Amino acid sequence: MRDIVKVIVAMLVLAPFVSGYASDTIFTQSYNFGSVDGGTSYTSVADDFTPDFTGYFQHVIIYQYFNETPPTEVFLKITQDTGDINPNNATSMLSGSFAVSYSATGDSFSGEPIYEMTLDLGQAVAVDAGSLYWLETGVVFNSYVLYQDPVVFGSPMWYFEGGQYHSFAEQSHSWDSFFELKTPVSLQRNSWGSIKASF
Repeated sequence: MRDIVKVIVAMLVLAPFVSGYASDTIFTQSYNFGSVDGGTSYTSVADDFTPDFTGYFQHVIIYQYFNETPPTEVFLKITQDTGDINPNNATSMLSGSFAVSYSATGDSFSGEPIYEMTLDLGQAVAVDAGSLYWLETGVVFNSYVLYQDPVVFGSPMWYFEGGQYHSFAEQSHSWDSFFELKTPVSLQRNSWGSIKASF
């Protein structure tokens, strides 16, 4: 009977499986409800980031609240700064509308729940440590990108109006958004050696 159990267990563990949703954070402006100062609803906002290490990211996590039904897709654009710290002149690396999944944070603002929104870009985006990039986030009608004040990383956010981006600093606002950039998820498989060692 004991040998039969071992065979069944061996057959089960030989099948590939995910041993955890292992994904590294290549950059983060971590969400902290205590730091939330408000929300902005311009059609698009841009925030700068400098990766913590050279590598790739595929998942973007942003934070918003909504006065209407949250969208199923969100527009994102990733650009590389040309040296003038201005998203209007940055070089495009990736842009498009991406499906979004939602997770309630348990917090609310203006009577509306705040959501952690995860977007899978469907491909890995290569970035270099020490280089400046921009995350441009589309904002649908009646949705609000959360911001913190003062700026925590880099320079203040920029807002899109009149066909171009303008710095919130021009309005005397030192606002920074909350977001995270995650590397592609790695699927790990058990080796035959570790399987045998479990018996």
